[in-house]
Amino acid sequence: GSAGGVGPPPIVSPVPRPTARQVQESEIIDEGRPSLPAQVRKIFVGGIPQSMTQEDFGAVFSQYGRVKRAWLQRHRATDRAAGGGGGNTAQRNHRGFGFVIFHDGSAVERLLGSGASRFISLPD
Repeated sequence: GSAGGVGPPPIVSPVPRPTARQVQESEIIDEGRPSLPAQVRKIFVGGIPQSMTQEDFGAVFSQYGRVKRAWLQRHRATDRAAGGGGGNTAQRNHRGFGFVIFHDGSAVERLLGSGASRFISLPD
């Protein structure tokens, strides 16, 4: 990467749904209904800086709704073998993107609005 350069902001977009069925707004907002499929509640996040930990990643998106699971996509374990025995070296081996699954699909609506994707600023 470039020394001291600031990369483009992360992009957030919904994960494509496996079917063409449209989710009605009342389904998304009503938390009393059975859990919606993960694809309705799951987003892709790209452009994540290497300095961000998985815990920080989940915390960023908790402001939009309750996060069920958030993870950074990691490199394969074979890449880790050359890293030595340091305790925190594994934090720096994600691939720059991740996924978030919310408990409720309305969090995706709050985050993306009517758009297909959105750029957000991450805390330093």
